[in-house]
Amino acid sequence: MCHENTKLSKKVSKVFIKAINGANYDNIKNYLTALKPFLKLNDSLKPQRLEWVFGVSQIVQRKQYQQERYKYGLEFVDRLNDDCYNYVGPFTSATSTEEPLLAQLLKAKGRMDTFAINCLTELLSLMAKDEDIARFVYTSAPPNYTHARYTDWIRPYLIYQRQEAERTSSYTYFKGKYENILKSIKYLDIFEEKFVKGLFNQEELAALEKAQQTELFTEDVQKDWLAYHHSEVIPHFPPQLIIGKQTQDDKEFLVYDEDPLVKVTLSEVTCEYNYSNPTDFFNLSIPHIEFKTNVYTTISYAQMKKNAFEIEKKQKIEELKA
Repeated sequence: MCHENTKLSKKVSKVFIKAINGANYDNIKNYLTALKPFLKLNDSLKPQRLEWVFGVSQIVQRKQYQQERYKYGLEFVDRLNDDCYNYVGPFTSATSTEEPLLAQLLKAKGRMDTFAINCLTELLSLMAKDEDIARFVYTSAPPNYTHARYTDWIRPYLIYQRQEAERTSSYTYFKGKYENILKSIKYLDIFEEKFVKGLFNQEELAALEKAQQTELFTEDVQKDWLAYHHSEVIPHFPPQLIIGKQTQDDKEFLVYDEDPLVKVTLSEVTCEYNYSNPTDFFNLSIPHIEFKTNVYTTISYAQMKKNAFEIEKKQKIEELKA
C-alpha cells in the first residue's frame, strides 16, 4: 500500500515513530519486526522513508538566553562523550518528545539497555541484509567527537554489555537479553564483513584517491587530518569536522517568500573548525578535553597514554624476569 505512495508512507512512518517512542523493552521488538518490510520496500521513496524513521543528523545548536548568535558543536562539549550531533525528522519538533530511531537508540544506551539491545538486534539484522539501510546508518554523523561514523559506538557497547552479563552470576536470569546481545554481535559481524570491510571501504579509498588529485585536498587537510597517517585515528573518508565558535554574523543566502503561509530563509554561518581525528575514546584534534568514564570521574588523553606506558613497562619487566 505504501509503494510509491508519499502520503501513506508519511502516515505509516509517523505511526511507527509514535509507537516506538511509547514502547517498553518487551514490546519494542514487535514494532521493529513490523517496521522491517516497510523500510525494505524498494521504490523511489525508500531514501525518504529511511530519513523519516531513522532521522537526519545535524550539529547541536542552541541560542543562549539574551545572546544574538547561536552556539554550535564544540561549544556544548565539556567531556568528549558529550553529544555534538543530534538526529531529527520531519515529525519531530522542539516541543515534541517523540524522536526518530537513531536518537532513541542513543537515549536508551546506558539507561534502558534491554530496550537498546532489542532495538540493535532488529536494526543490525536489517543492516546485515539491506545495503541501502546499512549505508544510511553507517554514513550518518557520529553522536560525539570520539567517533567517525554513527556505527562506531555499537561494537564497544555490545562487548561491554556482554562482559557485564557474563561477569554476574545471575546473567542466566536475563537469558533473553544475553541471547540478543550475542545475536546483535553476530549481525554486526555480518554487516562489517559484507559491507564495511568490502564495499564501503573500497568506495572510501577510491573517493580519497580521487580527492587527492583535486584542489579540494588542500595543504590544511594533508597536515591536520590524520585518518590514514596515525595508527590511533579511525580510518574514514570524507573527513569529519569539529565545528566551533561562530566568527561572523549570519548572512542571508537565499529567501523564498512566495507562499502566503511559509517563508524559508537560508543563512550562511561562518564558524571556527578543525579536522576531526577520533580514536574511539579520544580525539587527537582536541586532546585537552577529557573522556567521562562514569558520573564522577574523567580521564585525560595524557593520563591514558601514561597508564598504557606503565602497563607496557610492567609487562616487559615481568617478561625479563621470566
